[in-house]
Amino acid sequence: MIRVVTLSGEHFVGGNRVRIVQQMRDAAWMWGDKKKVYMEAVATRVLDQRGIAIRTTANEFIDDLIRIGYVKESKDD
Repeated sequence: MIRVVTLSGEHFVGGNRVRIVQQMRDAAWMWGDKKKVYMEAVATRVLDQRGIAIRTTANEFIDDLIRIGYVKESKDD
């Protein structure tokens, strides 16, 4: 299992990064939207606020959020 923890302390646990992104989307009250719409919305906010581009596939999205310090990822046994 993969665990992602946000700066605000939210924990998301799933078997893969797609499931993690789905949980993040749902926690953002965007459950009716596709994952891509959620990732694009986050990418736009990060670009506007920090001037950093975030990619919008599940793996790249998580990689980029880790790179800029918004989330941490670990593997659970």
